[in-house]
Amino acid sequence: MPSGRIAVLAIGLAALVGVSGCHHPPQPTPTCSYSLTLSNGSFGASGGSGTATVSATSGNASDCSWTGKSDSTAWLTVSGTLAGQTSGAFAYSAGPNTTPSDLNGNIVVSWSGPQTGSTSKLVSVHPSDTCSYSLTLSNSSFGAAGGSGTATVSAASGNASGCSWNAKSDSTSWLTVSGTLTGQASGAFAYSVGSNGTLTGLNGNIVVSWSGPQTGSTSKPVSVAGQGLSPAFTARSKTGQKDNTCDVVPGFKVQCDFDASASTPAASITSYTFSIDDTGEKLGSAPAGTSTLPPPTLPQGCGLFSIVKQSNGAFPATVRLVVTSSDGKTAPVTKIVTFQKSGIC
Repeated sequence: MPSGRIAVLAIGLAALVGVSGCHHPPQPTPTCSYSLTLSNGSFGASGGSGTATVSATSGNASDCSWTGKSDSTAWLTVSGTLAGQTSGAFAYSAGPNTTPSDLNGNIVVSWSGPQTGSTSKLVSVHPSDTCSYSLTLSNSSFGAAGGSGTATVSAASGNASGCSWNAKSDSTSWLTVSGTLTGQASGAFAYSVGSNGTLTGLNGNIVVSWSGPQTGSTSKPVSVAGQGLSPAFTARSKTGQKDNTCDVVPGFKVQCDFDASASTPAASITSYTFSIDDTGEKLGSAPAGTSTLPPPTLPQGCGLFSIVKQSNGAFPATVRLVVTSSDGKTAPVTKIVTFQKSGIC
C-alpha cells in the first residue's frame, strides 16, 4: 500500500477513536462535616446543664461519623448518645464555680470518614457575686448571774471567694466576745455575759457583719435577767423570842420584830409594808435599810381581831410583806404568823 494512503488511514483511525471512545467527567471528593449548637453556654456560680445538638451537613458521605466529648471533665461532663453518623444530641452538665475567676471549657465534636475535622463551643461558669452568713447562739437568755455561750457563723453555699465576716458585741460593758472573730468560711467564737446587779434586765446583741461583692449583717439578741426582789421576812416575839410569833398586848399593840430582806442591794429597796392578809390591817412599814419595824397598834375594841376574843390562847393569821423597789416594782411574800393574846379582849 502506498505510504500516502497509510498516513490517511492512520489519521482517520485516530479521529474515529477520538469521537467514539469512552469519556468520564471527574467525580466530586466525598465530604464529612458537622455543626454544633448549645442550648446554654454561660452559667452562674452554681452551674447548670444543657443540650448539645449535632447537625450533619447535607451531602455527607455515608461513612462519616462523629463523637462528642468535654475538654474539662473535672467540672464539665457529657452524657447520653455521644457518637453517631446522622444528626443527634447529647446532654452536658457544668458544676459549680468556687473560684474567684470564670471556669471555661469546651464541648467538642470530632468526625472521621473521607474527611476528618472538629468543632467546639465554649461553656463558662462565672464566679459567685454574693455574700451571706447566718448566726446561731447556743444560749440567748441568762439569769442574773450571767454565763457564757458559743456563737456559730455559717457561710451560705455559693459565697464568693472574696467574702469575709467579723463579729462584735453591741453591749461591751456586760456582753463580750472572744476567740476567732473574723473569717471567710464558717466559724465559731465565744461570748460571755456578766452578772446583772440591777433590778432590771439587760438586753444586747451579738452582731456579725460581712463584706465582699455584697455587704450585710445579722444579729442575735442576748438578755440577762435583773436581780428581782424575792423578798423574805421573819417575825419574832418580844417575849421568849419565838420565831413566827407575835404578842398582842394591852393597848392593842403587837409586840413583834419583823426583819425584812430581799435578794437585791438594800439601796434598791424603798420600803417594806406588812399587813394581815385576812383583814388587810396594816401592821407597819419602814423605809429601806430598816431592819425592825416599830410595834404597830391594832384597832381599838379588837374589831378586826374578833378572833382574838374567841380564842383562849393564840390564833394564826397570814402576814403579807410587800417590798417596793426604787424603780417602782413590787413583790409580795406571805407567811403564817401566830398571834398570841395577852389579856386584851
